[in-house]
Amino acid sequence: MTGRRGVVLADVLIAMVVLGLAGTLCARSVLWYARILRGAQARAGLESAFAVAGGYLTAEVGALAPGDLLYAAPDSLGYRAIWGSALACRVAGGEVLVLAGSWSGDRLPQAGRDSLLVFSGRSPAGAWVPGPVTGVGRSACDGRAALRLTTQLDTTRLAPAPRPAQLPVLLSEHRQLRFYSSLGDWWLGARSVSSSEGIQPLAGPFAGPRPPFSYRDSTGAPAPDPARVRQIVMSLAGEAAAWSSPGARFRDSLTFIVTPANLSP
Repeated sequence: MTGRRGVVLADVLIAMVVLGLAGTLCARSVLWYARILRGAQARAGLESAFAVAGGYLTAEVGALAPGDLLYAAPDSLGYRAIWGSALACRVAGGEVLVLAGSWSGDRLPQAGRDSLLVFSGRSPAGAWVPGPVTGVGRSACDGRAALRLTTQLDTTRLAPAPRPAQLPVLLSEHRQLRFYSSLGDWWLGARSVSSSEGIQPLAGPFAGPRPPFSYRDSTGAPAPDPARVRQIVMSLAGEAAAWSSPGARFRDSLTFIVTPANLSP
C-alpha cells in the first residue's frame, strides 16, 4: 500500500495567512469602491441641487417685466409671478368679466391672494392696469360663461371707448425666493407671500451663510433699486464627500446670471 502524507500544522498556518491576506485585500477593495460610490453620489446630489436652483430661478424671473421685481435683497427677492391669463369681455372700474373658455392657469383666481393686470389698450407706456382681486363669482357675457372678478381699477388709465371687444387679462401673485438656514444647512426656498405660505425648500444643502443674490443695472454696476435691475445673479457653493481619502471634502460653486428680456433697455 502506498503511504499518504497528512496535513501538518505548518500547512494550516500557511493557508490561514494566505486567506487572511486575501480577505484583507478584498475588504479594502470593497471599502475603496464604497467610498468612490458615496463620493460620486454626493457630487451628483450637489450638481443636481445646482441645476434645480438655476432652473427655478430662470423659469421664475426670466420673464420679469418692469414693475415685476418688488424688492431685491442679498438673501431674497420678491417678484410678481404671472400664473394665469384670460380674455375679458367686460371691463369696468369695479369688476372684470373674463370668458371661462379663454381661461388658462393652474387654478382659479382667489380673492385676497391674486391681482389683475388688464391690458389698457394703450401702448407701449402704461399698457397694463393693475388691480386686486377682491371677489370671485360666476357670470355670463353675451350668453357665454364668464368669471366675475371684483376689483378696483384706475379707469383713467384705460383707453377711451370704443375699446376692443376683448382685452387680455393676466393673473399674478406675490412670490419670494429666499436663502435660509435649517438644521445647520443652507437651502434655497420659495413661497407665496400673497397666501402667507411658509417657506418651502427647493434645492440644497449649500454652503453658507454667504448671500447668494446680487443685482446689476444696464451698465453692469450694482443696482440696489429694483427699478434699475437688469440682471439677477445667483452664486451658490456647496460641499460633498470626496472619494480620495476618508474625511476628504469636495467643494464646488456655480453662478447663474439671468437677464430678463422684458427688462432690457
